[in-house]
Amino acid sequence: MLDGWTGLQGVVALLVAARLVGGVPADDQKPFHHRDVLFALLAGAASLLLCAWWLPRYHLRGFGLTSSDFFQYCDLVLGLRERQATVNLHRGWFGGMLPMLLSARFGVIGGLTLAAALSSGVVGGAMYLWGRALHGRVAGVAMALSMGFFAPIVALARTTSFYPGSVATGALACAGAALCVRFPTVWSALFCGAGVGLALLMDVRSLYFALTALSVASLGLVIGGPWSLRRPGAALAPLWRLLRLAGLFAPVWVSYRIAQPFAVNGIPGLDFQTYFFVQDALRDLPELAAVVPRPTSDFFWGRSPLSQIPETLRQARAILSTLPPEISELWEVELHRKRQFDPWVSLVSGALILGVVGRLRQPKLVLGLLLLVPYALSVKTAATVLGHPRYYSVGLSGAPVVLGLAWAVAASGRAGLVPKRLRPLAVIGLLLAIVLGIVPSYLSPVARWRVAVQADESPAAMLRGERIDFRLDACSAAHEEDVAAGRTFTWSVP
Repeated sequence: MLDGWTGLQGVVALLVAARLVGGVPADDQKPFHHRDVLFALLAGAASLLLCAWWLPRYHLRGFGLTSSDFFQYCDLVLGLRERQATVNLHRGWFGGMLPMLLSARFGVIGGLTLAAALSSGVVGGAMYLWGRALHGRVAGVAMALSMGFFAPIVALARTTSFYPGSVATGALACAGAALCVRFPTVWSALFCGAGVGLALLMDVRSLYFALTALSVASLGLVIGGPWSLRRPGAALAPLWRLLRLAGLFAPVWVSYRIAQPFAVNGIPGLDFQTYFFVQDALRDLPELAAVVPRPTSDFFWGRSPLSQIPETLRQARAILSTLPPEISELWEVELHRKRQFDPWVSLVSGALILGVVGRLRQPKLVLGLLLLVPYALSVKTAATVLGHPRYYSVGLSGAPVVLGLAWAVAASGRAGLVPKRLRPLAVIGLLLAIVLGIVPSYLSPVARWRVAVQADESPAAMLRGERIDFRLDACSAAHEEDVAAGRTFTWSVP
C-alpha cells in the first residue's frame, strides 16, 4: 500500500519532473477559442481509449465487463427497445435512452457497453473544459489523462449500468460551472444549465452535484469577468447579468418539463434511494436497520414540486445520520477503503495544496475547486459506509481535477529543458508515459500496491450463454436474437 510518505514523495516527484520539462504558463489571459472545443473532443477520445480499451486489462479482474443489478438495467433497456407498456421501475427511464438507441444496432448488451465507453469519453471532455477554466489547456489534457490512474474510474468505462451516464452528466455540469466562473458568458451559462438538466434527468441522486454547480455558476456569472456580448454601458450591466442567469436556468426548466413523461410513479426518488442505500449498508446489522426512519416524501425530478427539495435534503440527512460510526470497521468497507481510498489520500491532498497555492493570484478561479465538494462527500461516504467500486467511481471522478491542476501548476515555470514550442507536448507526453506505465512509478498500472476491481460475472455469463440468474432469462433470449441478427458489440470477455 501507499503510505503517507510515499504520497508525499509522489507530489514532490510530480513537481520536479514537470518543472524540469516545463515552462508552460497558464492560459489566464487567453479567451475561450473554438479550438478548445476540438481539444475537448480529442481529450475525450483519449480518455475513452485509455479507460475503455487499454487500461481495463490492468484494473479490471475476472471478466471484460462488469455491472451491478445487471438484470434491472438490461430489462429496462429491453423494455424501452420493445416499447413494452410495463418496464422495470427500479431505475429511471431516461438513463436507458442512449443504450436503447445503440441497442438497435449493437444489441442490448452492446448498447449498454458502448454507452459506458462513450460516457467515459464525455467525462474526459468535461475534464478538459474544467481544466481549461481553472488553469489552461495543459491542465485540461492532464485532467483527462489522470482518469487512467484510478481503477474504479477505469472500471466504470466497462460497467453495463447507468452509473457511467450519471457520472458523465455530473462532470458536464461541474465543468460548465467552472466555465461560468472563468468565462461568464451566455454560452457557458447555457452549457452549464444543459449539463445540470441532463444530470437530473439521468439520476435524481445527481441533485447534490446540480445544486453545487448551479450555486457556483450563478456566483461566477454575477461577479463577473468579461461580458459575453459587446460590453454594454454601466446602466445595462444588471440586465446582462440577468440574461446570463436566464441562460443558466432555462435549460434546467426545460429538463424539468422533459422529465415529466419519464417520472413514472413507482420509480424510487432521492429519499427512498437514500433509505435503500442505508438499509443495504446495514444488512449485517439488522438490529440497527430496523430503526432507520422511513421517508415521508420522495423527491423525483419532474414528478415532485421543486419546493420539496429542502425537505428531501433534510430527510436524506436524517436517514444518513442513523449510520453508526462502527460501520466503517466492517470487513467489506475496510477492505475496499484500503484498496481504493487510502493509497490516494496523501497524494491527492498534497496535489490539492499545490493546485490551490498555484492559483492564489487568481482567487476567483478557486471557486472552481468548490465544485469538488460533492465529489469529496461521495467518496467519504463510500470509504466509511458502503465501499463498492461503483460508489468510489463517483467520488473519485473529482480526483483527476486535483492531479491535473497540480501537474499544470508544477509545469508552469518560466524555464524548461525542451524548446518552448515543444514544452506543452513534452509535459503531456511525460504524464501519458506515467499513466501507461512506460515510466516506472508508484502510479504505474502494474505497481505492486494496486488491486484490480473484481468484475461482476453477470454480463460475461450472458455472453457465454450461461444461466446464472433466472431474472436474466428475458435478456438472454433477447441477446440470442441480437446475435442471430448480427447486432453485437462487446469488449473481449474471457
